[in-house]
Amino acid sequence: MALELIKDVAFDLLYLVSAPSQDSSMLWEVLPIIVTALALEFYFAKHKEEELGWNSAYTNGLVLIFVGANLMRFVFENDLVSLTNARFWATIGVLLVGFLLAVMDYFHVLPKVIAFKISSKLFLNYLAYIAIVYVHLEFVWDTGMMIAIVALFIILAVFFYMIKKRGEEHIPIEGLNTKV
Repeated sequence: MALELIKDVAFDLLYLVSAPSQDSSMLWEVLPIIVTALALEFYFAKHKEEELGWNSAYTNGLVLIFVGANLMRFVFENDLVSLTNARFWATIGVLLVGFLLAVMDYFHVLPKVIAFKISSKLFLNYLAYIAIVYVHLEFVWDTGMMIAIVALFIILAVFFYMIKKRGEEHIPIEGLNTKV
């Protein structure tokens, strides 16, 4: 049983990572998320003294709303609007989470440390990615997939942590690494 679960998790991890290759229309939604996530991680790796601010947290919530809006377009174009369709409800969920986070960050409802964690680029981009994959491909939410989703998040968190740590050892490029 444990070996079967490990196989399922490995298969589901591969499925999540390769999902954009199964539906090329996802690339238009996923690519900007990946590029901005990497760009911001490199930015914060170089500028360690800076941190996420309320404006960035608010913007991250707005981005989730735009992802949800694009997913809603997909749902409508593919006749998935139905009270019994889980992909429709997942899209509604993305929109609601984005809206709630944007409102809470706009009004500073939560303590800064909590708000900045749940409105972080990694967390919200990952939530958007999983939602995009689910709405486009409708995978099964079984134990293996849930573990794979958590495992991929952990892998990405470690990867981005390593980018930040590597930023401490950046190679100086004349004119680019000077402080103003």
